[in-house]
Amino acid sequence: DLLLFEEQKKERIRMGGGRDKRKKHDKKLGKVSQSKLSGMAKTERKTELNLHKKKSRSSKEEDEENDIERILRALKLKDEEKKEVRVEENCGRPEPGRASCTLTTSVAKNAAYLFGGECTSEEKKSEKEGTTKTTTTKTRVFNDMYKFVPPSSSAAAGGKRCGVPTWTKINSVNSPPPRSGHCACYAKGYVYVFGGEFTSPNQEKFKHYSDFWRFDCDSNAWEQLESGPKNGGPSARSGSRCVATKSDFILFGGFYDAAEEIRYFNDCYAFDFDAKKWRVLAKGGTGSSAPSARSACHVCVSAVGGSNSSGSKKRNSKSSKKGEKGEENDGEEKEERKEEGGEERTYLYVYGGYCKHVEEPDEDTDPRDLEDFGAMERAITREDCWKLDVYGNKKWQKVKKAGLAPRARAGASSVVHLAKKRLIVFGGVVDHEIKKGDVIVSEFLQDAFTFNYNTEKWFPLTLVAEKNEKVKTEEESREEARKIAAGELDGNENFNVRLSDREKAAVRIQATFRGHRVRKAMKLYRVGGVVSELLYSPGTGEEAPKPTAKPRGRINASVCVVGNDLWLYGGIVEVGDVEVVLDDVWKLDLSAKSKWIRSEKVSERVANQLSELEMDANQPQKENNNEQETDDDSDDDDKEEEE
Repeated sequence: DLLLFEEQKKERIRMGGGRDKRKKHDKKLGKVSQSKLSGMAKTERKTELNLHKKKSRSSKEEDEENDIERILRALKLKDEEKKEVRVEENCGRPEPGRASCTLTTSVAKNAAYLFGGECTSEEKKSEKEGTTKTTTTKTRVFNDMYKFVPPSSSAAAGGKRCGVPTWTKINSVNSPPPRSGHCACYAKGYVYVFGGEFTSPNQEKFKHYSDFWRFDCDSNAWEQLESGPKNGGPSARSGSRCVATKSDFILFGGFYDAAEEIRYFNDCYAFDFDAKKWRVLAKGGTGSSAPSARSACHVCVSAVGGSNSSGSKKRNSKSSKKGEKGEENDGEEKEERKEEGGEERTYLYVYGGYCKHVEEPDEDTDPRDLEDFGAMERAITREDCWKLDVYGNKKWQKVKKAGLAPRARAGASSVVHLAKKRLIVFGGVVDHEIKKGDVIVSEFLQDAFTFNYNTEKWFPLTLVAEKNEKVKTEEESREEARKIAAGELDGNENFNVRLSDREKAAVRIQATFRGHRVRKAMKLYRVGGVVSELLYSPGTGEEAPKPTAKPRGRINASVCVVGNDLWLYGGIVEVGDVEVVLDDVWKLDLSAKSKWIRSEKVSERVANQLSELEMDANQPQKENNNEQETDDDSDDDDKEEEE
């Protein structure tokens, strides 16, 4: 027992010596025992650990929040809980407002159906009072279905106002997953919906759909149809466009974002309503014999010739006597005569569109730029027009530009006005590059043009108060953008100025330094340009008086024609670098005396957001003016210091 006790004692000494050695080693490294830390040091260490835990938890929560598959699974489970269709009548317009949704007219119901869409909002957060606020952008995608019923004509008051439309929310069983950028059209009592995309809240992940659905306007029930390449249909995509003939759903174009690359399409498919089968009308690919690959184009379909041409000709002749433009109706008659007595032909027209082209780096490109920013992408906005003989030889023909066609634009909205056989294109955006691309002035358009698909001619949709106004040319528009950017003209809500990263850096430098130190800082931070010419985002400069009421210029709005009225809902505008989703409703009377009438103004939430952003956009100009005044006073001191 004594020997055992001595051995245990030696072992404890050896173990204690080991701990002592570790303490000495920790001391050399500057580590201190928790028991010997001061109160302040303990607090700092605890704060650091809590911050690390918070960051880890925040990162994990963000990953979970932006997990698309997890989000869609949760939404599907929630949808499966629905046992019957629930209808909310007189629920008001969709809240919040949305863009990239579809508004599809049902002629039988004298109404339209709004489906899907997305809304982007800015969220400002601050940890504690006095700390800097951080702004995060969150995107919500919807799968709601709303029935839109325009007010009756009796609701108008003296022609200057119109009533508020009736909105009905339809909560159906087995609804499609949330999406935006899809396409939809109406045929035989159904609203057909194809494709689209789902965006994660942080806009970093996307899921494109190749599914195909139809909504029964009588029973308010959804049904999923066969689709996808396995069933002979188009692949997953968004930004495609569709139109219906008597027997087919026809789809053209679109794009697919696969993270590593973006693919654009120019193929064309048809879905037979009766046989419920897909077929290829025109294969995609490169070449001059077909329109190039694109998304967000504008489509319409026309049937000419056959036994009904003479009757159509007589109707057009009568309408010309009721005040329509003579040249437009004369063209219609000539076209009808040309096809009269021949076999009826159905043409699909495709106009405009958008795509991105990756440019190969040239010899002067710095390899470090490619590492930092990747390959250079160039946006291309199309303004060509093509037509496809759908049931004949299935070949594409390029349509010559005739009449007064619109300028090339992206994000415009379009709808077919069957009563007058024309496609109506509204809005969109044109980006003007100023100072060699350092400044981009985005002009949000509020004009409208019509394409008569019988005469294949373009005409501006002239409002009753603008009969003598001239259509603005591309050169005039660019010059106006340059003057607004230079401060020679007051800006208005349809012009938005965005600075390049280089110009933004110059703004920050001028707000911090004075005189020669500005030049040193600009050299240090490799910023070019002239500080005295720094621009700002006017956004809210006083709006010039307008001859008549018009909706604000916008992109990705939803439009439909019910009866003889065009209805406009939502869309996106930019103020500085922030996108704002609108929720106002406008009506355009499509009679001979066309005019816009506002039905519902933007909600209080959107109005407050616009006001706050426009005030922020004006603030840099005030600071810039103050800086320039103080610079003049301090020039002499700076020269002495420089010497």
